[in-house]
Amino acid sequence: MVVLDMSQYTWIMYLPCRFFISTLRVRFYIIKKDKKMHYRITKVHHAEDKREKLIEVLESKKKTLNSFDGLMNVRLIGVSGKVTIAISEYESEEKLKNVETRFQELMVDMMSLMSEPPEVHNGDVYWEHANE
Repeated sequence: MVVLDMSQYTWIMYLPCRFFISTLRVRFYIIKKDKKMHYRITKVHHAEDKREKLIEVLESKKKTLNSFDGLMNVRLIGVSGKVTIAISEYESEEKLKNVETRFQELMVDMMSLMSEPPEVHNGDVYWEHANE
């Protein structure tokens, strides 16, 4: 990772390791220093055999997710066979709120796969660390 500090912006360049240079992908992130990202963290309880179906539903919804203005990325973390944590990164709380009803519509298709209602939390980043 390369971090370039320039005025009010920080440029972060990630270079994933690959064996062949032809497969090298470079990603740039521009983070405005005075603007912190906003996160939605969702804890999802499901039967062990439902994780793959959750992924199928989400894969089928990628076009919808791509249309969410301000959504940067979504990551799923399996903390056990029955619990998944979803971390959604947004540019701001305002942008998250603007897509709230569309997010809820997306969740409706997954409710039958959940063993209990999801636990949803939102918040702004107030500290971060990146190795140089």
